[in-house]
Order: sequence, then structure tokens, then C-alpha cells
Amino acid sequence: GFDCMGVALGIYSSVSLKRSNTTSIHVRGQDAPRNKNNLVYRGAIAFYERAGKSVPSLELRCLNRIPLSRGLGSSAAAIVGGFTAANALEGSPLSSEEVFSACAKMEGHPDNVAPAIFGGFQLVAQDKGAFVRAKFKAKRLQVQVPLLRFAVVAVETVVFQEGLQFPRLGPKG
Repeated sequence: GFDCMGVALGIYSSVSLKRSNTTSIHVRGQDAPRNKNNLVYRGAIAFYERAGKSVPSLELRCLNRIPLSRGLGSSAAAIVGGFTAANALEGSPLSSEEVFSACAKMEGHPDNVAPAIFGGFQLVAQDKGAFVRAKFKAKRLQVQVPLLRFAVVAVETVVFQEGLQFPRLGPKG
């Protein structure tokens, strides 16, 4: 199915959030809005709404390393980053599962949200309005894609080529 699987990649953005006298948003790396439309900021606001708390003035600092508009989960990472930073700032009143549910609802689909929170390879679905997930663990992973190879390029396009076989990961045998 579409939007039902996600995997955590070794590409990280970072978020710093603290109370301040005035709200300010600072962004480095991949370009993103420097105003209240910023998804990290909106994720933080979503936490306060979900927790039933008033929104304080915040100083938000983001270092965006995940390329935007490339299908790598930058929006999910931004939402999760803001939400979890605000949750931590307030003493972590929400569990990881509650964070997952709220962020998946905000994102609209859980496939990139689950690995952003829980890591690994995640299978996700929606059941009766609730998001559910399963994490897969493997000692060795071998993936073969005989017909297609893709690379993320500088334009908003995915390039496909024939004949890719991914290398075996883990011990041989």
C-alpha cells in the first residue's frame, strides 16, 4: 500500500526550543519559513494544544539537514521535532505513542512519522481513526530491486535507472 511503510535514515535535523520574552524562529540549512508557518513551530504549537496548555513565547532554532520536497520525510521530521521538543520542555507529559498519534494526525499519514519517533523500519496503518504501527527488526537485511535504481537529485525529480542490486548488509552466511 501507499504511505504504509517508512524507514529511519541517517539524516538528522536538530531542534532547540526554549521559553523566551518574544517568539523567534531561526533556521539554518535547508530553507524553511522563519515565521509561524514553520512546521517545527507548528509541531510545537500542536503539542500545547494537545496537552491543553497555553502557548508561551518560544525561541526556536532549527538546523535542517533533511532535503525538502524529496520524499525523505522532512515534513514529518519537522513536525515531530517541534512536538517532541515542546513535550520535553514541559516535562514529557505525553508518551511516545501519544506523540506518534498526534504527529501522524497533523502530518495526515503516519509512514514517515513512525520512524522519526521510533527509528528502524515501520509498518503503519490507520484503524478506526487510530494509527497503529509495527517495527521490524532484522539481523541482516538484503534488498534487491532488479529493475529500478533511483537517486535524489538537486531538482524535484527522482531519476530511475535499470539494474540495481543493493549490497548485502550484515554478516555473510
